[in-house]
Amino acid sequence: MNKPYLFCFLAIFSTALCINNGVGITPPMGFNTWNHFACDIDENLAISTMDKMISLGLSDVGYEYFNLDDCWMASERNAKGELVSDSKRFPSGLKYLSDYAHKNGLKFGAYECMGTETCQGYPGSYGHYAQDAQTFADWGLDYIKMDWCHTSDPELNPRLVYAELRDALNKTGRQIFFSICEWGEDSPYLWGKKTGNSWRTFLDIQCSWVSVEVCVDRLMEISKYAGEGGWNDPDMLEIGNGCLSHDEEVSHFALWSITAAPLIIGCDLNSIPDSSLEILKNTEMIAVNQDKGSVPGDCIYDLYPKQIWTRKLSDGSVAVVILNKNIFSLDFEITWEQIGLSCKTVSKLRDLVEHTTHTNVANGWTENGLKSHAVKMFRAYC
Repeated sequence: MNKPYLFCFLAIFSTALCINNGVGITPPMGFNTWNHFACDIDENLAISTMDKMISLGLSDVGYEYFNLDDCWMASERNAKGELVSDSKRFPSGLKYLSDYAHKNGLKFGAYECMGTETCQGYPGSYGHYAQDAQTFADWGLDYIKMDWCHTSDPELNPRLVYAELRDALNKTGRQIFFSICEWGEDSPYLWGKKTGNSWRTFLDIQCSWVSVEVCVDRLMEISKYAGEGGWNDPDMLEIGNGCLSHDEEVSHFALWSITAAPLIIGCDLNSIPDSSLEILKNTEMIAVNQDKGSVPGDCIYDLYPKQIWTRKLSDGSVAVVILNKNIFSLDFEITWEQIGLSCKTVSKLRDLVEHTTHTNVANGWTENGLKSHAVKMFRAYC
């Protein structure tokens, strides 16, 4: 049985044990409209952003999904009860945009909500889960983000209704990345891997360093619940939006990389600063994020203002992020034993920020004068 037919067989006869859709083997990489544009979106923005993903070289390093967030739909469903796009802002429809993405080697995603309305008051999917799942498949969607607004009905148990939509998506036979956006209220890391490909662990990220810290701290001690096919999601990236310093943007990307979080860009690619683009295209950090077969990183030391995050990678190396949360510069000392290495001398220590290599480094590492909100990220090989 060839792979397409095997997938359809598995999808149609899926059980409540697993989403079983064959996607999300590594954390998704792409773009989402919400952080920068909110509801100020249209067809031209979608096309120009997809073009920029290609021309800026982002697609070459793994960013493949273009995702429309809230506000793409009309204020009412059509006579058949189907979702339709806003005819003024998206006159060609989402199928056209999906085809455009696929023609250019990208994947296309959209947004909906599990409740009666989306967060911005557009038609929600409640009562239409199977119908909407088929619509998403007919349009050629590769990714769907399902939010949790307007869910006060007591029948809307997140574990149950997200599973209901999972089964509806599987029955379409189309491989669609299923992003659960329940804000971490019902501990989705405990059940998310059976239901979706990613699950939000907290409220929406805001464009501030404090928010970045809060979102990543929610990942402490839950890395074991994520892995191939399902990922903890601290929300989208704020890199390029002008609210973070350069060091804070580097730290933001390093922390999302080591925790195997989805790398979803949230800025205006038509005006992104070169320094921010360079961070987003750091292939050595991306390689840590996309490492196959290893458990996402976790925090092994947290005593304010110092944090140490580590991730054991599939080739035996260990990725390390040391973070200075203080407003002043700090000195750090770590030992190889502390980060889980059995050797006393590291044969190669690769700096993933500066792109430099140290060899035969004995006992550990001392970092003097690490700046405020900055990180040191390296990959250590015995």
